[in-house]
Amino acid sequence: MENLENAWNKITLEHWWDVENFVRQLIDTANNTKEEVTGVAKWIELTVVPWSDVTVNILLDYYYDEIDRRRKAFAEETKERKKDMQKKITELVSWLSGLDFSDYETVLDWICDFQEASDQIGVSYKKRKIISIFKKQGYTILANISDDFDWEDAENFAKYVVWLALNWVNSGNVVTPAVHQFTNEWKQKFGKQAQADNARINEIRDSLK
Repeated sequence: MENLENAWNKITLEHWWDVENFVRQLIDTANNTKEEVTGVAKWIELTVVPWSDVTVNILLDYYYDEIDRRRKAFAEETKERKKDMQKKITELVSWLSGLDFSDYETVLDWICDFQEASDQIGVSYKKRKIISIFKKQGYTILANISDDFDWEDAENFAKYVVWLALNWVNSGNVVTPAVHQFTNEWKQKFGKQAQADNARINEIRDSLK
Protein backbone atom coordinates (compact mmCIF):
# COMPACT_ATOMS: atom_id res chain seq x y z
CA MET A 1 0.00 0.00 0.00
CA GLU A 2 1.17 3.53 -0.72
CA ASN A 3 0.23 6.74 1.02
CA LEU A 4 -1.96 9.21 -0.81
CA GLU A 5 0.00 12.25 -1.98
CA ASN A 6 -2.03 15.47 -1.83
CA ALA A 7 0.87 17.71 -2.86
CA TRP A 8 4.59 17.58 -3.58
CA ASN A 9 5.53 17.67 0.10
CA LYS A 10 2.35 16.50 1.80
CA ILE A 11 1.48 12.90 2.60
CA THR A 12 -1.90 11.80 3.97
CA LEU A 13 -2.19 8.80 6.23
CA GLU A 14 -4.71 6.25 5.01
CA HIS A 15 -7.02 5.15 7.81
CA TRP A 16 -5.66 1.60 7.99
CA TRP A 17 -2.04 2.60 8.34
CA ASP A 18 -0.10 2.35 11.59
CA VAL A 19 0.74 5.83 12.92
CA GLU A 20 4.16 4.83 14.21
CA ASN A 21 5.21 3.51 10.81
CA PHE A 22 3.75 6.61 9.21
CA VAL A 23 5.82 9.07 11.23
CA ARG A 24 8.90 6.94 10.63
CA GLN A 25 8.20 7.19 6.91
CA LEU A 26 7.87 10.98 7.19
CA ILE A 27 11.32 11.23 8.76
CA ASP A 28 12.85 8.91 6.15
CA THR A 29 11.16 10.78 3.29
CA ALA A 30 12.38 14.15 4.54
CA ASN A 31 15.94 12.89 4.95
CA ASN A 32 16.02 11.09 1.59
CA THR A 33 14.50 13.92 -0.45
CA LYS A 34 16.21 16.66 1.57
CA GLU A 35 12.85 18.44 1.51
CA GLU A 36 10.51 19.51 4.30
CA VAL A 37 7.62 17.02 4.46
CA THR A 38 4.20 17.41 6.07
CA GLY A 39 2.15 14.41 7.06
CA VAL A 40 -1.57 14.55 7.80
CA ALA A 41 -3.13 11.97 10.10
CA LYS A 42 -6.70 12.48 11.33
CA TRP A 43 -6.49 16.18 10.32
CA ILE A 44 -3.36 16.62 12.44
CA GLU A 45 -0.34 17.95 10.55
CA LEU A 46 3.15 16.65 11.35
CA THR A 47 5.98 18.54 9.70
CA VAL A 48 9.49 17.13 9.42
CA VAL A 49 12.58 19.07 8.34
CA PRO A 50 15.37 16.93 6.84
CA TRP A 51 18.12 15.91 9.24
CA SER A 52 16.47 17.60 12.21
CA ASP A 53 16.51 16.31 15.79
CA VAL A 54 12.91 15.13 15.58
CA THR A 55 12.37 11.47 16.43
CA VAL A 56 9.53 9.00 16.03
CA ASN A 57 8.69 9.29 19.74
CA ILE A 58 8.65 13.10 19.62
CA LEU A 59 6.19 13.05 16.71
CA LEU A 60 4.05 10.39 18.34
CA ASP A 61 3.92 12.33 21.62
CA TYR A 62 2.81 15.46 19.77
CA TYR A 63 0.26 13.50 17.73
CA TYR A 64 -1.43 11.87 20.73
CA ASP A 65 -1.28 15.05 22.84
CA GLU A 66 -3.02 16.93 20.02
CA ILE A 67 -5.68 14.24 19.71
CA ASP A 68 -6.31 14.46 23.46
CA ARG A 69 -6.44 18.27 23.36
CA ARG A 70 -8.95 18.27 20.51
CA ARG A 71 -11.06 15.62 22.19
CA LYS A 72 -11.30 17.71 25.37
CA ALA A 73 -12.05 20.86 23.38
CA PHE A 74 -14.81 19.07 21.48
CA ALA A 75 -16.32 17.72 24.71
CA GLU A 76 -16.36 21.20 26.23
CA GLU A 77 -17.87 22.69 23.08
CA THR A 78 -20.54 19.99 23.03
CA LYS A 79 -21.34 20.63 26.68
CA GLU A 80 -21.79 24.35 26.07
CA ARG A 81 -23.87 23.79 22.94
CA LYS A 82 -26.13 21.36 24.80
CA LYS A 83 -26.66 23.97 27.49
CA ASP A 84 -27.47 26.66 24.92
CA MET A 85 -29.82 24.42 22.92
CA GLN A 86 -31.64 23.27 26.06
CA LYS A 87 -32.26 26.91 26.97
CA LYS A 88 -33.43 27.64 23.44
CA ILE A 89 -35.81 24.70 23.24
CA THR A 90 -37.29 25.53 26.66
CA GLU A 91 -37.95 29.07 25.45
CA LEU A 92 -39.48 27.84 22.19
CA VAL A 93 -41.93 25.58 24.00
CA SER A 94 -42.89 28.41 26.35
CA TRP A 95 -43.56 30.67 23.35
CA LEU A 96 -46.12 28.24 21.92
CA SER A 97 -48.86 29.57 24.18
CA GLY A 98 -48.58 32.99 22.53
CA LEU A 99 -47.76 31.90 18.98
CA ASP A 100 -50.00 33.15 16.17
CA PHE A 101 -50.90 29.83 14.55
CA SER A 102 -52.77 31.59 11.74
CA ASP A 103 -49.47 33.11 10.60
CA TYR A 104 -47.98 30.13 8.78
CA GLU A 105 -44.63 31.79 8.20
CA THR A 106 -44.20 32.37 11.94
CA VAL A 107 -45.20 28.78 12.66
CA LEU A 108 -42.73 27.42 10.10
CA ASP A 109 -39.96 29.59 11.54
CA TRP A 110 -40.76 28.12 14.96
CA ILE A 111 -40.54 24.62 13.51
CA CYS A 112 -37.12 25.34 12.01
CA ASP A 113 -35.81 26.82 15.26
CA PHE A 114 -37.16 23.82 17.13
CA GLN A 115 -35.49 21.42 14.70
CA GLU A 116 -32.11 23.05 15.23
CA ALA A 117 -32.38 23.02 19.02
CA SER A 118 -33.79 19.49 19.30
CA ASP A 119 -31.06 18.13 17.02
CA GLN A 120 -28.58 18.46 19.90
CA ILE A 121 -28.06 15.17 21.74
CA GLY A 122 -29.15 15.34 25.36
CA VAL A 123 -31.78 18.09 25.21
CA SER A 124 -35.22 17.28 26.58
CA TYR A 125 -38.77 18.55 26.08
CA LYS A 126 -42.34 17.40 26.62
CA LYS A 127 -43.39 16.04 23.26
CA ARG A 128 -47.00 15.41 24.30
CA LYS A 129 -47.38 19.03 25.30
CA ILE A 130 -46.10 20.23 21.93
CA ILE A 131 -48.31 17.86 19.94
CA SER A 132 -51.34 18.74 22.07
CA ILE A 133 -50.90 22.50 21.55
CA PHE A 134 -50.54 22.13 17.79
CA LYS A 135 -53.50 19.75 17.62
CA LYS A 136 -55.75 22.26 19.42
CA GLN A 137 -54.73 24.83 16.80
CA GLY A 138 -55.72 22.55 13.91
CA TYR A 139 -52.32 21.02 13.16
CA THR A 140 -52.48 17.23 13.14
CA ILE A 141 -49.80 14.58 12.69
CA LEU A 142 -51.29 13.15 9.50
CA ALA A 143 -52.11 16.44 7.79
CA ASN A 144 -52.05 16.67 3.99
CA ILE A 145 -49.98 13.61 3.23
CA SER A 146 -49.86 11.70 -0.07
CA ASP A 147 -52.71 12.69 -2.42
CA ASP A 148 -53.97 15.33 0.03
CA PHE A 149 -50.83 17.42 -0.39
CA ASP A 150 -51.28 20.60 -2.43
CA TRP A 151 -48.09 22.44 -3.39
CA GLU A 152 -50.07 25.44 -4.60
CA ASP A 153 -52.05 25.99 -1.39
CA ALA A 154 -50.28 27.99 1.36
CA GLU A 155 -52.19 26.48 4.28
CA ASN A 156 -52.02 22.94 2.93
CA PHE A 157 -48.28 23.22 2.23
CA ALA A 158 -47.51 24.77 5.64
CA LYS A 159 -49.46 22.17 7.58
CA TYR A 160 -47.71 19.42 5.67
CA VAL A 161 -44.33 20.75 6.83
CA VAL A 162 -45.63 20.94 10.40
CA TRP A 163 -46.84 17.36 10.05
CA LEU A 164 -43.32 16.26 9.13
CA ALA A 165 -41.99 17.80 12.32
CA LEU A 166 -44.78 16.55 14.59
CA ASN A 167 -44.47 13.05 13.20
CA TRP A 168 -40.81 12.94 14.19
CA VAL A 169 -41.55 14.44 17.60
CA ASN A 170 -44.26 11.85 18.17
CA SER A 171 -41.88 9.02 17.27
CA GLY A 172 -39.31 10.28 19.74
CA ASN A 173 -36.72 10.99 17.05
CA VAL A 174 -34.92 14.15 16.00
CA VAL A 175 -36.98 16.29 13.62
CA THR A 176 -35.79 15.86 10.03
CA PRO A 177 -33.65 18.76 8.72
CA ALA A 178 -35.81 18.62 5.57
CA VAL A 179 -38.20 21.06 7.27
CA HIS A 180 -35.71 23.86 6.53
CA GLN A 181 -35.74 23.13 2.81
CA PHE A 182 -39.54 22.90 2.69
CA THR A 183 -39.89 26.11 4.70
CA ASN A 184 -37.62 27.96 2.30
CA GLU A 185 -39.67 26.67 -0.63
CA TRP A 186 -42.89 27.73 1.10
CA LYS A 187 -41.49 31.23 1.71
CA GLN A 188 -40.46 31.56 -1.92
CA LYS A 189 -44.05 30.88 -2.95
CA PHE A 190 -46.15 32.34 -0.15
CA GLY A 191 -43.90 34.23 2.28
CA LYS A 192 -44.22 37.89 3.26
CA GLN A 193 -41.23 38.85 1.13
CA ALA A 194 -42.58 36.96 -1.86
CA GLN A 195 -45.93 38.73 -1.49
CA ALA A 196 -44.22 42.12 -1.26
CA ASP A 197 -42.15 41.37 -4.36
CA ASN A 198 -45.24 40.28 -6.30
CA ALA A 199 -47.12 43.40 -5.21
CA ARG A 200 -44.22 45.56 -6.37
CA ILE A 201 -44.14 43.78 -9.74
CA ASN A 202 -47.88 44.32 -10.18
CA GLU A 203 -47.46 48.02 -9.36
CA ILE A 204 -44.79 48.35 -12.03
CA ARG A 205 -46.95 46.51 -14.56
CA ASP A 206 -49.94 48.75 -13.78
CA SER A 207 -47.81 51.87 -14.19
CA LEU A 208 -46.73 50.72 -17.66
CA LYS A 209 -50.28 50.29 -18.94
